[in-house]
Amino acid sequence: MASTQLAAMRKFSRMEKRPEQSITLWVGDIKAQAYLMKDIGIKLPDLLTIVILTSGLPPEYDSVIVALDAVKPDELTLDLAISRLLNEEECHLSCKQLDDYKASLIKGKSDNSDAAFTTRSKANITCFKCRKKGHYTKDCLKEKECSNLAEEAPDAAW
Repeated sequence: MASTQLAAMRKFSRMEKRPEQSITLWVGDIKAQAYLMKDIGIKLPDLLTIVILTSGLPPEYDSVIVALDAVKPDELTLDLAISRLLNEEECHLSCKQLDDYKASLIKGKSDNSDAAFTTRSKANITCFKCRKKGHYTKDCLKEKECSNLAEEAPDAAW
C-alpha cells in the first residue's frame, strides 16, 4: 500500500497543465487525482492541492499565483483558487480573441461573424449636426445648414 501511495503522490506532484487544456479540464484532472489519493488513504489538505494546482500552470498564470499568495491563510480555499484561475483564463481568452481580431484586420481578413466586432450599419446612425439618418457628423455634406442647427442645440453633440 505504501508503494501505491508513493506512486500516487509522485504522479500528483508532477502534474502539469497541457497548453491546449482548459482550466476547467485541468482542475478536473487535479480533483480526480486527489480523489484517487483519498481513496487509497492519503489525506490531502486544500493547501497542498492548491500548491499542485498552481505549480503545474504555465507562466502566464503567475499573476494569479502571486495574488493567491497574498490571500490570508484562513481565507485561502480550493474554491477561491479555482475561481481566480477561471477568471484569469477568461481574461486570457478575451485578450487572445481581441489579438486575433486585430491580426486579421492587419492581414485584411476580418471575421464578421463575431457580433462584438461587426461594423454598424449607417442606416440607424443620426448626424448630430443635421439630425438626419444615414451618416456621421464628420461626413455631413450640409456644412452651412449643419452649423446653424448645431448653434441652436449645443447640447446635441454630447
